[in-house]
Amino acid sequence: MSKYRDELPQLSGGLFLTDGGIETDLIFNHGIEIREFAAHTLLPDAGGREAVAHYLRGYLRLANEYDAVAKCFWRLLRCRSASCRGDSEGGESLVLQ
Repeated sequence: MSKYRDELPQLSGGLFLTDGGIETDLIFNHGIEIREFAAHTLLPDAGGREAVAHYLRGYLRLANEYDAVAKCFWRLLRCRSASCRGDSEGGESLVLQ
């Protein structure tokens, strides 16, 4: 059994914020091309890093504005990382060198 099953932050009764899907937002709302729908492929480029940072800043701003628990997924600043497809299981063509 999970150690924190009864202490999940979304069960605290407060506002709980999660992200809305970085790849979908960047592709369809901002017209950014993302190779194989994997946002981590944007990270080697300064413009790509700024697009990811802009996406994350929007959610952090909302969390601050509404005093919400910011729960975005994966590794980046305990927020949503653009690397969920960047490991060796994500496909050899997506692993950054």
